[in-house]
Amino acid sequence: LFTACSKSHYPEYAIKKADSLRLYLKHRGITPNIYNYTAMISAYGRAGAIYEAFNVVDEMIENKIKLNVDIFNNLLC
Repeated sequence: LFTACSKSHYPEYAIKKADSLRLYLKHRGITPNIYNYTAMISAYGRAGAIYEAFNVVDEMIENKIKLNVDIFNNLLC
C-alpha cells in the first residue's frame, strides 16, 4: 500500500494515506520491516514530504533497523 501511495499523482492524498497507514501499524503494534520502511520513505519522498521521510529514518534507527542503500537512494531522489 505504501508503494501505491508513492506512485500516486496526488501528493497531498498520498501523504494523508501514508500517514494513515503508518498510524494503523503503530496502533496495532506492528513493527514494519525494512521493505515497509523503504516504501514509506519512497512515498513521503515522492510526495515532497521530506521531513516525514526523515522521521521514518529516525524511527528505523530507534527500532535498530539498519539503513541500506535503497533508503539512501529514496532520500536523495
